[in-house]
Amino acid sequence: MMDKVNHTATSGVDKPADFSMQILTSQTQPEIEMVSASYGLDRSISNAVERNSKASEMDLYQACCEGDTSVVRSLLELQSLREVNQLSDSGLSAMHCAARRNKKEVLQILIDNGADVNVIASMASKILTPLHYAAWFNASDAVECLIENGADVESSSAFGQKPLHYVVSRASVELVEKMLTKGKANPNSLDNQKFTPLHLAAQRGRLDILQILLAHGADFRLQNDEGETAIHIAAKEGRNEILKHLLQRATRAGSSCKQLIHSENHEGKNCFQLAVVGGHVEAAMICVEYGADFRRVRSDSLPLHIASSLGDSKMVKFLLSHDYINVHEEDSEGMTPMLRASLAGNVEIIDHLIKKGASILPLPGSTSPSPLMCAVKRGQTNAIMYLLQHGAQMHYRDSFDRTCLHVAADSGIVHTVDLILQIDGMDLINSVDKDRRTPLHYAASKGNPQIVKKLLCAGADVNVQDEEEKLPFHLATESGNLECAKLLLEANHESLHSLEYRLRTPIYYAVFEGHVEIVRFLLDQGATVDQRDENHLTPLMIAARVNRYHVLVTLLDYGAKLGALSKNRSTALDVAAHFGNSRIVRELLDRGASATNKSSFGFGCLEAAISGSKEDTCLEIIKHKRWHEAVKVRSSDGFCLMKKLLEKFPEVAKVVMDKCIQTSEHSRTDPNYSKTYSFELLDPVPDEQTNSEGKRYFGPKVMLIQGHKELILHPLTRQLMRVKSDALTMKYIIAGFLFQLFFTINLVVILLCLNAKAIDGQYNTTSFFAKEVCIHDLEPSKTISMVISGIALLSHIYRIYVEKWNYWLDISNILEIGMFVTALIAVSVDSERSKLSFTVLAILLAFLTLLSYQQSMFKAGIYVTMLFEVLRTLIMVIAEFFLLCFGFALVFYTLLSREANASRAGKKFKQGEEEEDDPFGRIDLSLLKVLNMMIGELEYNTFFVDKSLFIPDITRFIFTIFCILMPIVFMNLLIGLAVGDIESIQKNAELRLLAVQIEDVFRFEQRLPKFILRRLHKTSITKYPNKHWTYGWKRGLVRFQKIISGLKDNASLDEVSDDIFEQTADSFFHRLNTLEQKERSLPNAASRDKLWEVARPEVKKRWNIAEGASHRFAEGEGRALDVLSQKRRTWDKKRQFTPKRRVDKLGANIASQTEMLERVINMLPAVKEAESYEAAHDSLEAKL
Repeated sequence: MMDKVNHTATSGVDKPADFSMQILTSQTQPEIEMVSASYGLDRSISNAVERNSKASEMDLYQACCEGDTSVVRSLLELQSLREVNQLSDSGLSAMHCAARRNKKEVLQILIDNGADVNVIASMASKILTPLHYAAWFNASDAVECLIENGADVESSSAFGQKPLHYVVSRASVELVEKMLTKGKANPNSLDNQKFTPLHLAAQRGRLDILQILLAHGADFRLQNDEGETAIHIAAKEGRNEILKHLLQRATRAGSSCKQLIHSENHEGKNCFQLAVVGGHVEAAMICVEYGADFRRVRSDSLPLHIASSLGDSKMVKFLLSHDYINVHEEDSEGMTPMLRASLAGNVEIIDHLIKKGASILPLPGSTSPSPLMCAVKRGQTNAIMYLLQHGAQMHYRDSFDRTCLHVAADSGIVHTVDLILQIDGMDLINSVDKDRRTPLHYAASKGNPQIVKKLLCAGADVNVQDEEEKLPFHLATESGNLECAKLLLEANHESLHSLEYRLRTPIYYAVFEGHVEIVRFLLDQGATVDQRDENHLTPLMIAARVNRYHVLVTLLDYGAKLGALSKNRSTALDVAAHFGNSRIVRELLDRGASATNKSSFGFGCLEAAISGSKEDTCLEIIKHKRWHEAVKVRSSDGFCLMKKLLEKFPEVAKVVMDKCIQTSEHSRTDPNYSKTYSFELLDPVPDEQTNSEGKRYFGPKVMLIQGHKELILHPLTRQLMRVKSDALTMKYIIAGFLFQLFFTINLVVILLCLNAKAIDGQYNTTSFFAKEVCIHDLEPSKTISMVISGIALLSHIYRIYVEKWNYWLDISNILEIGMFVTALIAVSVDSERSKLSFTVLAILLAFLTLLSYQQSMFKAGIYVTMLFEVLRTLIMVIAEFFLLCFGFALVFYTLLSREANASRAGKKFKQGEEEEDDPFGRIDLSLLKVLNMMIGELEYNTFFVDKSLFIPDITRFIFTIFCILMPIVFMNLLIGLAVGDIESIQKNAELRLLAVQIEDVFRFEQRLPKFILRRLHKTSITKYPNKHWTYGWKRGLVRFQKIISGLKDNASLDEVSDDIFEQTADSFFHRLNTLEQKERSLPNAASRDKLWEVARPEVKKRWNIAEGASHRFAEGEGRALDVLSQKRRTWDKKRQFTPKRRVDKLGANIASQTEMLERVINMLPAVKEAESYEAAHDSLEAKL
């Protein structure tokens, strides 16, 4: 039967009226509509037929709206509990529909069938229960039913309103009473804005409901979010009866009405002021009746002033009816009620104030304007005429010496200016104020051509200068009104070149404000485009300073000088760069402005931008085609500006470095394709690397100090370090390594000889080394060590003097100086013990120094870096945990010392045993033993089982703690840290290597004299990426010479070319095979085709003549064809695994290579006829 229920009818309720509390105010979905009385077919006479008909045409929601209990029961028999509470498309449940229509019986049926009495509707932004709905629509029976069935009277809507808020807003007194008595609703419940039902009753003027709420305990002192009580609401809304009733209730409750009235809301207004602002005279009278004091208000909210401003004559008359109202009182802005009324232009209020003693003229000592000026300011014609008729003075001046005509011109109201001039204002036409400005100045500054024209017609003087010596024409150009400027210039053309106190003409003001039309007009009229003020600033510089691009272009089009200098020697370009006006900088550079001018902003426009911290402008300069000119300028610190870019703007520096890599115009696959790396900005010539203070600039070193990893890994930096390493490592560092190796070998000889002598005292051992070397060569070895150590120490002392504290930051310096000192002591002392000790130390330090040399010599030096990093971590960790190690050493010394345990046990300690035989005999020995135990040599049986212990339990317990903390936890911590360090180094291996190279190169070049640096320095280098062998040109020349010499000796082609062709052909097919293997690893045919398209030119490069060098030749046609045929057979075997498209390409490739081989063979006879090596080379190159 449920399938037959028709759901086509839209269920819902009527749309509610507007609700000011933001509930039920908008409907995003249509409410449930009422079913028409004529809906469907005519009812049958039979009740059964009628019920069946209605059941087939209605759904549950509509049946609830209709209140047809029989249909509701029929539908409920078919629906589950879940469906009873289900919401309709409108977001309402059946309970809401019945509550809306006040269908008490239906509600009870729904509740009896399991409907939730507090089910929540889900309409847009509304959370409403059936009780909310019934309360809003004044459904008294529904409210009673819901309350009797346990509906929550304190449930909140989306905005926090309770059902009582809804009842107070719209319902009857009876329903309010029912909610408070039967429902036990809280009369002081708050919504989200802290409004109580009492606030709402006062707002809507429901005195009857307000009385009921008060009778049930509503608190009239509660404040909402705006700090207002119900009394404030009543005064603001003009609810006089409610206001009076609340104040009477407060009086009966023993509260101070005066205090309640004077309490202020969050805006600082009390009840009396709210009534005045709202224009509610009777409410204000009630406030006064209950103790409102006019004097207890803030100066910015005086009642009489407010009423005068609002033009509320009734309120003004009421307020003035009280004798203690002061009509001369000034508010916080220094305005009196008369001035406020004059601004509003209300003649009635002005008249009433005058009758109450208000003065038309300002009081003596007052700085306020006159009422006439206020009326003029707002253009209140009626008020102006009234005031003039009652004695207002036209010639009165305010505290700034302004007259009414000044104020009228400043206000820009034309009819007011006309009125003043017609009445008695002609004498004021050239009057000046405190700043010596006339009304014409004011009109010009406002850019009002109508008023300017009227004043000029009335005889205004255009040559009057103000305090700053400005004419009205200056102000007109500043305002930007072209018509005003034309009027004033027609009146006096000489004002075009008039100067104010800073020697600025009117064009300066037009430029500063960016008025292009005015600037063009002035220039057309003959204004000087390169006029200079007292600071030698031109209009072009002003435009560059304030970023007036279009004005600047106009000035340049009219011939403004780019190279004009101000007092601080800056040009327009310097000014624009310093203040970050990038677009203007680009325009000036395009027009040829000097980028290298020295000014107070810096050396050139780039340093000016850097000094102004304008990164965008720096980037704009670098992107310009004249970037190199700007960067090469030496800054105030004596270095090129690249140094400052590296320090402050690394992103800009990266762009510069990108521009320092220039590529040739050849195709990327062309053998002649090249890249030129320019190093002059990162590594200047030696004479420019050091400034007057002795500081040295090296670009990669600055990157390292600033931590710019991306710049260190930049191709330019890597190429520079590669060049530096080739120049230094191969020549000097390797030489230093060999010298260190020699010194180390010399020390080894001395140590071995000392050891041999210690065996028998006279080198009488059977060792050949001892007999032959030690007897004859020991003294020379000592002398060599002494001389080398002495000279090296002197050089290190000099370096300490030069490098100061930076010297000690390098661990290699510490190793070297330690090595030379110990070596010098070893060959100088006579004691055999001391000699051997210092020699051993010197050798150990010598091998560590050799290790540090390897760090910067070879790529494997990264592992040396790992070693030093792990060592640094170990030292730091041991330093942190040394106290723990020392604590265990002290405890073991106390518990495990043989002598102490023997004494405690009453045994006699054997005198023959020495302390060195006992690992815990001394604290230092105990500490070394603890370190030994940390790496796993615990010797538990020796010290804790076989040995008698004085306190065995405590000793073994401490040993257990030691095993957990030191060998297990501590050592695993060290291992973990070491692994982390190594992993970090591996991830940044290239960066680490470059950092080491940078440090080594920087330190090494500091030690070299400049004449050596000049020889080693390279400004740029050109690389040919497609020429894969570094020394291929040398091998090519050798092979070419072999061919030429063989031909000249009449040798056969086969004899000459066998070796050459074999190497060339093998290389060629090895290349093809490599590419083939790479290609097979790609996933699809499209990628393979793409690979071979790229690979074919790479293979062909083997047969081309490179620029400036010879190529390897292949000869012997038959041999080449045999090799090619063999390769074809190999590829044919793979045909079944190879795409046909690729096989075709390989075949075409092989055919083209065969053709090229034939061309080379055909060219060889021309080589025979050549007379010299050079002629043969040129001949072949021309043909190929």
